[in-house]
Amino acid sequence: MGTYWSVDPDTGLFRGSVLYQLFGPPNYFNTLMKATSTSFLVAAIATYIAACIAIPSVYLIERYKFGRILRYLLRIPLIVPTSALGLSVLLLWGPSGLRLAMPGIWLIIITHMVFSVPVVVESTIAGYEGSEIRMYENASRTLGATPYDAIETVSLPMLKRGIFAGVILSFTRSLGETGATFLVMGSDVTVPPLVVNMAEALAIPAALFASAYLIALSLLLLLLFRVVVRR
Repeated sequence: MGTYWSVDPDTGLFRGSVLYQLFGPPNYFNTLMKATSTSFLVAAIATYIAACIAIPSVYLIERYKFGRILRYLLRIPLIVPTSALGLSVLLLWGPSGLRLAMPGIWLIIITHMVFSVPVVVESTIAGYEGSEIRMYENASRTLGATPYDAIETVSLPMLKRGIFAGVILSFTRSLGETGATFLVMGSDVTVPPLVVNMAEALAIPAALFASAYLIALSLLLLLLFRVVVRR
């Protein structure tokens, strides 16, 4: 990217540089900032809803006979190609299906939520199976705790690391999702599809900058979450 910063290395022209495409007439900088805010909003909402669904799902998976079936069903979005996942969400929830959401930010959130739930579930289950939570829950029950109190005061604190790990993975995957988002985004563009649009428009310097920008954001978030989890 450094070779494109001030001039196009092939033509020597300023109009082929990163600075020109970001701040000149193409004005990709404002577009990138808007896409960034959309990406963070989508990732935050989708991850929050996914965590709210995943935690009780883990309880059902670990406590009931149908839990194994539920876990297999939740794993499906992890193995389906993202473009097929986006198309499925569009056909089900979009104008051709239930008509509950038009292509745009809410349909993006629904799509990201679909693949975020199993990520949080699998991470939390890994923490559950790697501990003796059931034994501590039973001990708290014998001491008079209600099932709800046992979950709130025993299970959730012990599952905290697994939940946080799932949230981190879910959030960062949402930031980088491209294929599924393309099919449901409408006019609300996130950063990864914007990079593809830039490349298709032959705005290669701007696309390189946006790619480096997205990688830097993801690394910064991973470091930030790591600090929070350690505390």
